[in-house]
Amino acid sequence: MAVIPAFTGDGTSIALASGIGAARAVLAGESALAFQQRFAGALSRQFALARAVNATLRARLTRGLTVAAVGALPQLATLLARATRLSALAVYRSSTMKYAENPGPNAAST
Repeated sequence: MAVIPAFTGDGTSIALASGIGAARAVLAGESALAFQQRFAGALSRQFALARAVNATLRARLTRGLTVAAVGALPQLATLLARATRLSALAVYRSSTMKYAENPGPNAAST
């Protein structure tokens, strides 16, 4: 797993989602490696964008341009914030969907 840049403010959400997903994976009999690969894959776009924004904000020249762009287009800040936050769909794809299809050996039978 990677660490998302702190400016996104999403580290705790990702930690909680990965913990819930890992628990579901254990109950479904999935290996840790398979879960980690799937979870990281579901968040790869979010992490890549967050790293790019972080790099932009750390460099003096691009930081000034970014601040000016957000000043001119405040919606840009909202767009970037949403794109670097944990998506409910990503969480769903990384945990719930797989286990709904295969509840695992410990699932209650109906």
